[in-house]
Amino acid sequence: MIDDDGPHTKGLGKHLNGVQNGMVLNFQFNEWSPTCRSKREYCIRVIAVHEFGHALSFAHEQNRKDTPDNWCKEEIQGTDGDMYITPWDLKSVMNYCNPKWSGDGKLSAHDLDGLHYVYGPNKGGIVKDKVDKVGDIGRSGWKGIPSGIVAAVSHPNGKAYFFKGDKYYRFDCKRDEVDKVGTTGSSGWKGIPNQISAAVNHPNGKAYFFKGNKYYRFDFKKDKVDKVGDTGSSGWNGIPTGVNSAVNHPNSRAYFFKENKYYRFVF
Repeated sequence: MIDDDGPHTKGLGKHLNGVQNGMVLNFQFNEWSPTCRSKREYCIRVIAVHEFGHALSFAHEQNRKDTPDNWCKEEIQGTDGDMYITPWDLKSVMNYCNPKWSGDGKLSAHDLDGLHYVYGPNKGGIVKDKVDKVGDIGRSGWKGIPSGIVAAVSHPNGKAYFFKGDKYYRFDCKRDEVDKVGTTGSSGWKGIPNQISAAVNHPNGKAYFFKGNKYYRFDFKKDKVDKVGDTGSSGWNGIPTGVNSAVNHPNSRAYFFKENKYYRFVF
């Protein structure tokens, strides 16, 4: 529907099917955002990219629980999604905290990653559940990451952190290389012991690290561990002690691995 009103949708993805006037776009800008009359084509394009993002099932990025609220003050609006595909993305066209209005209508790298995951790269269809590339860590990708990594988590600052022994490696995804190496617990990640065996991001916005029969909950806002518990008894029901590794899946679950078994955890 075209109307001189604030652009919006009445749902996400399939929930728009059959909904009368499920998407409202503005081409006039007499009542709503009259400044767009002097840059009509730009505004129409930016608005369309954002609203069609909702039609493709993507919610507002600032609605995520891992949004850094110390500086992203935009209010939660609209329907929440039910899974995270990429790290929190300041540059997303779906993020009200983006310093450019809806990213000037230009999809960010993470926007493209999300689209490719759901709809497949460059063509229709769901991405296949299989390995599509094998490479040498540090040589054909992941520059600066050593072999023998035991755990990794994404950070709200948009970077990824890899752990090995008593060291962590901060990976800058934009530069495609490690930009910092530190000692876990002393020069970062306060309260995390060395020689951890696994780590995952949690939808509550925190990260959990595992070692032996213990887990360590890391609060990104406080920049330190705020809880230590017994895996399987005071949290993480069903996960055995001594897991070898873990990974977050875009299906909103975490998978833990020990010897020849995997354990799927529902948050």
